[in-house]
Amino acid sequence: MPREMVSSMSCFAQFYFNKFNNGKQLNWKFSLGTADLKSKLNSQTRYEFQVSTYQMFILLLFNQNPEITYQQICQLTQIPI
Repeated sequence: MPREMVSSMSCFAQFYFNKFNNGKQLNWKFSLGTADLKSKLNSQTRYEFQVSTYQMFILLLFNQNPEITYQQICQLTQIPI
């Protein structure tokens, strides 16, 4: 799980349990989610993507690794090759 997601999920879970403290359970359904990502390649070129949660996980890997192989993506996301 990308650290950006862990931080956001933790903040939301804290908010959720503080607001709805009645024994409810919070379950994350990554296959149902989407994300809006903003990318800036240089000072003038900006892109905005709407992607699935799984696509977001893969794109966030490029924040730490400018170049990454397919095998590394599989290893980092725990996808069997």
